[in-house]
Amino acid sequence: PTPLSSPTYTIPHKYRDTPGEVDLSVVYDVEELGCPIIWPFDQPFTPDVWIYDGEEATRVLEADYILDEVNSRFDYNYTMTHAKMGCRRDTPSREDLIQAVQDPDEDTYQTCFDSETVTLEGKARNAQYEIMNSTGVNTILFSKHK
Repeated sequence: PTPLSSPTYTIPHKYRDTPGEVDLSVVYDVEELGCPIIWPFDQPFTPDVWIYDGEEATRVLEADYILDEVNSRFDYNYTMTHAKMGCRRDTPSREDLIQAVQDPDEDTYQTCFDSETVTLEGKARNAQYEIMNSTGVNTILFSKHK
């Protein structure tokens, strides 16, 4: 593609969490999103999330964040589980995290590490830990496609 063109790519339906068997054609908006990142599928990936002041990138986000997969892809996994991270209870839901950002004066955010008793058992202990941050402890691995 030319520097400002917007390439199109297809996500096969078998890698999307949506009903039906329709592949999704996506136009990647280079002007809005910048150049796509080329990353080897078998290498752990931690995105750098930048804080902007207007048009200027000022620093990398160091706080916890979650990724919002807008095309319903599920062909990637997080490398950490609740148990590997040492969680004592379930992580906050996406809605809890959004509420904590929208209403910072409310004490709604509760980390999975704060608990006097362990309440995380069974399948929940091995669930993927979806919270990311700049430490790179938790990373994403993409699936290899044939």
